[in-house]
Amino acid sequence: METFDCELIRSAFPAQPINTLSSLAFIIAAAYLWRRRHRLFGTVIALTGVGSILFHGNPSSLSSALHDGALVAAILGSGVLALRRIRLGAVPIASILVGAIGIVVWSTTRTGGSWCDPDALIQGHAVWHVMAAFAVGALAAKPTHESS
Repeated sequence: METFDCELIRSAFPAQPINTLSSLAFIIAAAYLWRRRHRLFGTVIALTGVGSILFHGNPSSLSSALHDGALVAAILGSGVLALRRIRLGAVPIASILVGAIGIVVWSTTRTGGSWCDPDALIQGHAVWHVMAAFAVGALAAKPTHESS
């Protein structure tokens, strides 16, 4: 069987069950962002989750485009939000730390990576989904010392 993001691609839906399920972390993060009144950013993160669910559930050029487009928008939105927080004097340490660890997990657990094991129950790319979703949620969380 072929692999992508280190998880075996199955012929039935979802093609990558673990990566599809872990994509729900973005939907949870989006709900949190909406509750924190980060509506636009929350919508972008929700689209990231939907794109990821579609892509890992049924890989195609259309689902890939939605997945990648939403991910680029999420990265840009995260950068803008982080810069805004830093200008307000609040360095988003938790978000930066989790995001950095997530990048290491993502890069080492991709197909061909040193920690890639397509037969593992816990997939590294799925761990990355959860860490990335946590990082964007932590980025939006307003510290108690930060003004509105």
